[in-house]
Amino acid sequence: MKKLLSILFLILFVSLHISYPGTSVVSYAAFFVVAIVLTCVTMRCIQGRFIKDFWHGNTLALLYLLFLIADWIIRGNAYGSVYCFFVIVCWLLFIYWGKLFESRYIQRIVLCSIIACAWIEIAVGFGQLYGLMENSSSFFQFGGSLGNPGAYSGYLSVIFPMVLSVYLIYRRHRKNEDLQNVLLACLIFMLVLIVLSRSRGAWLACLIGCVFVIEHYYGVLRSIRKHFSCAQRLALSVLLGVGLLGGAFFLYKFKADSADGRLLVWKVALQAPRENILFGDGLCSFEANYSRWQRDYFASGEGTEREKYLADYVTCAYNEFLQVFIDQGTVGMLLFFGVILFALLRKKSHCSHVFIGAKASLLGFLVLCCVSYPLRIPLLYLHLIIVLALLLTQESTSRQHIVKWMNFVMPVCILIATVFFSMMGLWMIYGIRLLEKGLERAAHNDWPGSIAQFQKAYPIMNNNGSFLFCYAMTLTSANKPEKSIEMLKRAETKSSNPSIYNLMGENYKSTRNLMAAKDAYQKAVNTVPSHLYSRYKIVGLLMDMEHKEEARELANEILNMKEKVPSVAVREIKDEMRQIVKESSNKNR
Repeated sequence: MKKLLSILFLILFVSLHISYPGTSVVSYAAFFVVAIVLTCVTMRCIQGRFIKDFWHGNTLALLYLLFLIADWIIRGNAYGSVYCFFVIVCWLLFIYWGKLFESRYIQRIVLCSIIACAWIEIAVGFGQLYGLMENSSSFFQFGGSLGNPGAYSGYLSVIFPMVLSVYLIYRRHRKNEDLQNVLLACLIFMLVLIVLSRSRGAWLACLIGCVFVIEHYYGVLRSIRKHFSCAQRLALSVLLGVGLLGGAFFLYKFKADSADGRLLVWKVALQAPRENILFGDGLCSFEANYSRWQRDYFASGEGTEREKYLADYVTCAYNEFLQVFIDQGTVGMLLFFGVILFALLRKKSHCSHVFIGAKASLLGFLVLCCVSYPLRIPLLYLHLIIVLALLLTQESTSRQHIVKWMNFVMPVCILIATVFFSMMGLWMIYGIRLLEKGLERAAHNDWPGSIAQFQKAYPIMNNNGSFLFCYAMTLTSANKPEKSIEMLKRAETKSSNPSIYNLMGENYKSTRNLMAAKDAYQKAVNTVPSHLYSRYKIVGLLMDMEHKEEARELANEILNMKEKVPSVAVREIKDEMRQIVKESSNKNR
């Protein structure tokens, strides 16, 4: 049974490291299938011992799980995302793991699996850096299995303190020098990749976690208090404060546009009207609604030129406290972060290297929550669940009387729930696979075949904004603009993608409804003012409508706009705008 658990844990962790193009379906499918099997095996391992001590430390976690399930029952999967089922299954696994992880053997299995996954990411990261492997995202040279170097380094930064804790305990007790060398090499390679990622959030998360581990093992603060006078400690505090201020200024200037862009996102999101402060708007609602808030913000004339330049298509709040509040409301936020706070404040009579490493990892995770989007990344979300389970392991010390039937009913209920939500997740994955097939046929200009695949997927994916947009694109290419417009109107309520309005403008233009086309393009402009394409399309419309003076003014505006990302397309647009301005000037003469 123990060997089976070892294999299942490793497969579960590795499944979310599969993220090359076309493999996301396999990754999620493997996760849900292994989750069901692992739950069955875990139930067998802890039979008769589940309820005992369960409420100690897990009450908030169970309440949060019930909150998620109730939200799904009431609202359904409002935004058609497999992420909804992934989150629920993760918390169902946590309920079991809180009991299972009291075993030292299981803790070793988990740590070994985490270290093995770290080596996988190291191999993939360096393979991409040296051109031996392709990154799943063409925008970045490397990003491990996650594609994006920010998300990749964020994962490594929360893993780093756990590996460091294991290395230091082995070094202190002079155990297994070969394993020490393996752990040291792992730490060095991860540190190099974190630095090369240029992610400030990952740097801070790694630093905070490492400081916590080093302080525990070496007691730097205790040594300072013991060996330094009050004046010396004051001088050190001043130097540390100056250093922190200098470091903060450096981190801001290092990527000032990125920092200011995050401030804009927070400003717009906080100013947006809240429809349901208590229970939020549902998981993934931020991604669906943010562009509308940003569009209204700029349309009202409030935005500065700097903000218009920084604005972009945003799918997350870059602050998990804010995003959880928007998606899950005050109740969800208090329950979720209450579990994290309880785990962070948890103390044990014997602080093992596993406990210290897990707490340091959680500290790093909270740093990422302030400036990034770790909860949007399945791999990081699963790691959070593992860390919480390690910190909230239940020590069997109480002797309260337990009703025997509870030890049977509750595990069975959790097993049924795990199977149900995993199957729902697999059902969503089937819809994603149909979407992929539709896109494959569209790439070969097989429009009837592509539409047939989308029609099969529609009952499953009809709330998914990305699916609706892709379906609408296929309908447009198949010369069915009216049906495409109908699909896009639904898509704009489920997604923040400004390309929805550009495609809507194309469809209105093909039906000769030029004013509606102009309004659609203007919505795209107000959503992301720095993008030139929508303005360029409006200029074309104005020329068709014989509004040449207005077209010339807008063309001049495009020519004076600062290029956010220089490209061939931008250069071609500006060349065409120069030609329009030149022709208009010649006619005026």
